[in-house]
Amino acid sequence: MSFGWSAGDVASAIALLVKIGSAPKESGGAATDYQEAIDFLSSIEKSLNGIKKLLDENKDLTWESELNEQVVHVKSAVDRFRAKIDKYDLSLGADSSRSTARKIPRKVQFALMADVKDFRSTILQSQIILDGFVNLQSL
Repeated sequence: MSFGWSAGDVASAIALLVKIGSAPKESGGAATDYQEAIDFLSSIEKSLNGIKKLLDENKDLTWESELNEQVVHVKSAVDRFRAKIDKYDLSLGADSSRSTARKIPRKVQFALMADVKDFRSTILQSQIILDGFVNLQSL
């Protein structure tokens, strides 16, 4: 009698269990991943503010429209991602005062959320483009 499970299914199930098992850790788990995501967002927002200041102070930039387009793209991605992860702040934030038992469900949910890696890859591409435009502008 066959259960219909392949070796890949078993490997995926084991990987999922490992991910869930490591999520509640205080260091190296979901809370650390969450804090790294928040730090990354803050860094991106600072970069966007710097580019906005550059655009505001220099109205005659050659690549102004392209810079604006990328800034809008990145800003909307940041806003969407922040809206998705804001619900985790009470449990995973640096100032969380919740008990360990109350944190665990959010830690597991955050660990299973694949959006963090997708967000970083989306932003990284736009960040490279923005860096290129800023460097071209300085030539």
